[in-house]
Amino acid sequence: MTDDPIDFRSIDPTLPAEAFDRRVAQVRFAATAVMARRRAGGTPLAQMFQWRAPLLAALLLITLVSVALLRTVREDAGFDTEPGVAVDEIAEALGTNSTMGTLLLSTSTSPAAALLGEGVPQ
Repeated sequence: MTDDPIDFRSIDPTLPAEAFDRRVAQVRFAATAVMARRRAGGTPLAQMFQWRAPLLAALLLITLVSVALLRTVREDAGFDTEPGVAVDEIAEALGTNSTMGTLLLSTSTSPAAALLGEGVPQ
């Protein structure tokens, strides 16, 4: 075994210095547009507000699909066998009264209208 130190100069990315400076300048030039867009975006709080709209749209879409699916499979799930049980469970899950659960299971109103409170007594 030898105690000679290992020479790492052959893999040093900063040598030769001119080539390293040229690579750094190319990376900085390539990142200029991206960094300008980030600076124009504002604060991190402003970026969070920009994400809020698509997230709320996705939440609304998932909610409407879930309500529509619940309406179509309620007979298969046995909701019609015990009246009131499903309504109470849905209302409890939504944190609202059983009138809202009744509206969500009924076919007389649309799911969107039920979720927006149409027909719900205040």
